Amino acid sequence: MPQAYPSTIYGNSLQAWSVYQNIGLLRSQDSIVQEMRELFGHEYSGHIASSIKSSLSRFYEPTYRELIAKLRAGKLLHADETKVSVKGTTAWVWAFTNLDEVAFIYSDTRDACTVESMTNGFGGVLVSDFYAAYDSPKCPQQKCLIHLIRETNDDLFKNPFDKELKVLAAQFTALLTPIIETVDRFGLKRCHLKKYSIEVSRFLKNTADVELVSESARAYQRRFDRDGRKLFTFLEALT
Repeated sequence: MPQAYPSTIYGNSLQAWSVYQNIGLLRSQDSIVQEMRELFGHEYSGHIASSIKSSLSRFYEPTYRELIAKLRAGKLLHADETKVSVKGTTAWVWAFTNLDEVAFIYSDTRDACTVESMTNGFGGVLVSDFYAAYDSPKCPQQKCLIHLIRETNDDLFKNPFDKELKVLAAQFTALLTPIIETVDRFGLKRCHLKKYSIEVSRFLKNTADVELVSESARAYQRRFDRDGRKLFTFLEALT
């Protein structure tokens, strides 16, 4: 990481403070400039906070590119996105991390272009939720079990008398419980987890073959048919 900020009449500490106030504490640039005027008794330009932010953005561009390169070269990549409002216009911020480094990417849209660009050359496992854009990369994928469990619990709460959904959820719980217990005991070790692959295959086949009437249960049946293997990539893709 670079050791000194760009040459300027403003010191490193003031520049870092200004950017931290804006990004870390979510303060407006106008309020930052006003506080600088009050603290130092100097009539700073109204654009000084914006100028400092732009300058440091250019300064840290090589560091940012190094982070992207590290993420692409790794064996694991978690991805998620969130909606933001920029001057009243909807945009998206994507987060990518390997649990050591993290990079955020701004995009005007939520389409798959950002994910495809980020995973270009990535050969590890992509961990994500069930948003369709994450299906576009060709690398191995692990769908987030926490998302699925949360959604299943929400649907069970909304449909307390749906017997087919209850049975399907109970079967999935019976499959997942010993796997979680094994992870708790031994960690994410393939030598201890690969034995569950047969049970996963049996669960997915039985779920696909059963005749269901409930639309909620059928929706999960379709999800298991589409994403079933991606729910259990970790059984085989670990050390």
